[in-house]
Amino acid sequence: MPESWDSPEGAALAGWREAQSANPLVVRVDIRGHRAEVVIDTTPSYLDYVYCIERDGRWREVVSGNGPCVGWDDPDKMEWEW
Repeated sequence: MPESWDSPEGAALAGWREAQSANPLVVRVDIRGHRAEVVIDTTPSYLDYVYCIERDGRWREVVSGNGPCVGWDDPDKMEWEW
């Protein structure tokens, strides 16, 4: 089973464990149903958009990148699997 977290913030920050010197900080979380968009800012400023899904109260990262993803909250547009 993939590694999972209690919150989308935890799942998003897990991807930055090896880069703590970048001082990752969650600046925004948008949860819609079982999906979440988490925006992380770093030092120097770099926005990382992390998309997570939830199952049974646990969250995991699906994809991340340097810009927002249109349709991330619509399962008909993006079919993310656990």
